[in-house]
Amino acid sequence: KKSKEALYIHQDARFMLGTIGKGARSSEKIGKGKGLFVFVIGGQMQIGAEKLGAGDSAEISGESEAKMKALGGCRALLIEVPL
Repeated sequence: KKSKEALYIHQDARFMLGTIGKGARSSEKIGKGKGLFVFVIGGQMQIGAEKLGAGDSAEISGESEAKMKALGGCRALLIEVPL
């Protein structure tokens, strides 16, 4: 779906780039039949029991939502793709 706020890439994927302040929580819905890749660009975050730092990544599948918490200020790239 084309949007004024997004770059259209002719793929069934969605890219999100964001910053989460220290101690803040964020969540991202994951579409049915999709997975989410999380790439931590800077800072530290926690997804479930996993702690991630700058340069770390995680794959989330089989979930309808990713719940994240910034352990320090955190910047991350999230990519939702079909499984």
